[in-house]
Amino acid sequence: MAAGVKTDGRQLVVGSLVDDEAFRPVLSSSAQDPGNGLSAPSWDGLNDLWVADRNPAVSRLYVLRDGTGAPRQVQVPKLAGRIEALRVASDGVRIALVVKESGVKTLQLGLIENLQRADLTPIDEALAYRRLQQDFDQSHDDIARTVGKSRPHVANTVRLLELPDPVQAMVRGGALSAGQARALIGVPDPLAMAQRALGEKLTVRELERLGGDLKRKTRNGAPKTEAPKSADTRALEKRIEEALGLKANLKLRGLGEQSLLTLEIRDFDQLDSVVDRLTRR
Repeated sequence: MAAGVKTDGRQLVVGSLVDDEAFRPVLSSSAQDPGNGLSAPSWDGLNDLWVADRNPAVSRLYVLRDGTGAPRQVQVPKLAGRIEALRVASDGVRIALVVKESGVKTLQLGLIENLQRADLTPIDEALAYRRLQQDFDQSHDDIARTVGKSRPHVANTVRLLELPDPVQAMVRGGALSAGQARALIGVPDPLAMAQRALGEKLTVRELERLGGDLKRKTRNGAPKTEAPKSADTRALEKRIEEALGLKANLKLRGLGEQSLLTLEIRDFDQLDSVVDRLTRR
């Protein structure tokens, strides 16, 4: 299957390069100027076709399932300006947009807002967020603004990747919900707790309570070797250290409700400086 836009920019056509099937129009733009018409299309790894209508009056982003389905508009949260060009990654999740606003073009990288169209699980969503961090150097704040989610949602979703692979597989398969999985983060044996949750049909609240009990018993028992900190935790420590000028030690527990932040303060003058920064309005 192949796709293209006519020279006048007003019609997107698709057809086969192998068969004798004629190319047929599947989407039209009302723009009169070719420069304001349809952008060059982009295929993703799911065989869906993406195109932007650059008409200033109704600038929109569309996706056509399998390249032949009815065009469906895709919302782009907090988009300012007009989409000039686009490219969708093979995974069908990451997207690059060239956006023009007030005569200035910028490259905007993000995730496709309607993640459900690819039937993504919470683990797939977490992996997509992680790819944005690693491939495009986006922070959790950047990702949250891109996808229209809260920063805690992004951070908690990425933390699912700290769980053992068998537990992640349970989430992928739908046996465990994202809420149940988050309650397992930081418990001594998350796989055993996940299996117990399935066997006893434990709710999120019940898992949180049991997990809290296990963590307290572990802390009160014999000393144990702490697991290495995740890249996200180390990044948060670095941000705190750069903001306060102090050595920081951050221990994230559960969903963050029992996390511990320790700051190394040398003297009272440094303490006064920290208090002043934290209470300044």
